Amino acid sequence: MIIPAYRIILITSETKVWRQYYKTSPMNDAIIRGKNYLLAIIFVKRFFLRLMKIFMEIFGSGIP
Repeated sequence: MIIPAYRIILITSETKVWRQYYKTSPMNDAIIRGKNYLLAIIFVKRFFLRLMKIFMEIFGSGIP
């Protein structure tokens, strides 16, 4: 699976910024982790949908 570098940089830099602002409680850290997890799920879902489309086009099922 190929993940674009900019996506990883975006996610990591975002967490760093969040950590700087919300260093106080571990609850906020959990929120950050949850947010990243959601982003990852969304990205993977999008990737698999694209992959499925490509396969369908190759094998002649033809989803545009």
